[in-house]
Amino acid sequence: ALLAAQLDRLDGLGFDVIHHGVGDLLAAGALPLAALDTISVHRLDPSRVARVVRSVAAACAGVGIPLLGGETAEVPELLREGAIDLHATLIGQAPNEAA
Repeated sequence: ALLAAQLDRLDGLGFDVIHHGVGDLLAAGALPLAALDTISVHRLDPSRVARVVRSVAAACAGVGIPLLGGETAEVPELLREGAIDLHATLIGQAPNEAA
């Protein structure tokens, strides 16, 4: 995400994180149901954060799951100026093997 932030290429970050999580769920035999995101930044720039959230929401829509919500944190003591740290938690349902 640091390189994407430096190049102002934020519109694809959501697709990277959501598709990675969906791939992990599918590889485990689970179906993706929903997602939550966490965006941490050095200093809050609402327009940049909105671009990232829109990309996460679009990625979720593309795989047919809702983005239930998330968290945004300003952490100047942890991230350098302009940096963005993006995480997603995906919720999935594994098949019921006992049935």
